[in-house]
Amino acid sequence: MRTAVLVSATFIAALHVLPHAGTGQSDLAPGLLQEMKMLEATRNDAIRRKDLETIQRLYAEDFSGVGSTGQRVNRTELLEVFTRQPDGFVGGSDEIAIRPLGPEAVIVSGRLTITRPRDPQSPEVVSRFTHIFQRRDGRWQMIVGQSTPVLASR
Repeated sequence: MRTAVLVSATFIAALHVLPHAGTGQSDLAPGLLQEMKMLEATRNDAIRRKDLETIQRLYAEDFSGVGSTGQRVNRTELLEVFTRQPDGFVGGSDEIAIRPLGPEAVIVSGRLTITRPRDPQSPEVVSRFTHIFQRRDGRWQMIVGQSTPVLASR
C-alpha cells in the first residue's frame, strides 16, 4: 500500500512539474538523455526477444503501471503480457524527452511504434508513453509506466 501511494504521488508530482518546465533538454546532466534512449532501446529489444532476465532487471519489483487498455498492471502481470506477445513484431521508441526529478529519478516520455514486418496486413500500432525510472543499486529501474494509444487520424 505504501508503495502504491508513493508511486501515485510521484506520478502526480511529475504531471504537475511537466507543464511548467521548459524544454530543459540542454541543461540536463551530460549524457542522461542518451542513456535513457539506450535504456528504452534495450527494453524494446528485450521485450521483442522475450528476454525475461533483462526485463526483470529493468522493471522494479514494485513496478506499477497503466496499460494502453487502461488496466492497472504490476510487474508480474506485465511480464505475463510480454511472454504472450506474438513473435515477429518490432517496437521502436522515438520522440524521447526526459525530465530529471533529482539525481536518482527521471521521467521519460516518448512515442512507441510497433509493426509486424512479416505480416504486411497487420496495422502499425502507435502509443505515447510516460515512464518513471529510479536509480536503485546503481542501475535505472522503471517504477511507473503509462501508455496511451494514438488513434488513427480520420
